[in-house]
Amino acid sequence: MFSALMAMCAYLIGALPIAYWVGRLGYGLVRDDYGPGSIGPVKLLRLAGPESMALGWLGETTKGVVAGLLPGIFVVSPACQWLAGLFLMVGHGWSPVLQGRGGNSWVPFCGFLFVQAPELAQFALAAAVAGLVLSRSSSLAASTAMLTVCVLGWLVETPVFMALVLTLAAAIVIFQNWLVFYHQMAAKKI
Repeated sequence: MFSALMAMCAYLIGALPIAYWVGRLGYGLVRDDYGPGSIGPVKLLRLAGPESMALGWLGETTKGVVAGLLPGIFVVSPACQWLAGLFLMVGHGWSPVLQGRGGNSWVPFCGFLFVQAPELAQFALAAAVAGLVLSRSSSLAASTAMLTVCVLGWLVETPVFMALVLTLAAAIVIFQNWLVFYHQMAAKKI
């Protein structure tokens, strides 16, 4: 019972479009201003500047931290703790508040990792920054971060369920990036 309630809470926390609200309330941006693809901090950088991106990133990461604290409130098994991260990612990536649109799920999952596995979160953040500096692509940086965490999850002695959740999380981010890329390609052809 508590596991299902915790999963629903993680999904609903993930579904809150904080970066969208930062753009909407602080900068007057509407959903159509974001164009095709995800709605997240990087789009805020392009549309409203670095301050909006920092606020959006902080808000989205805070969502992950809050979702990471949920297992302590509901007192669930370690496997269910990690499932909360997946529900957070799904809620964030396909937010019903934005009619199925959302941001890159890596950002709130990084906040979740800072609560559940701080060492992995540090590696993920370092990989994301390195990927962003080298490629200038937020999608590639997020994929790099998640693949790094996934590989580390299998290499270090972590429980199998944790490594499986990290693998699924990497698959979610890569799938999201593929959808965004595919959607942008279709928009360019129109």
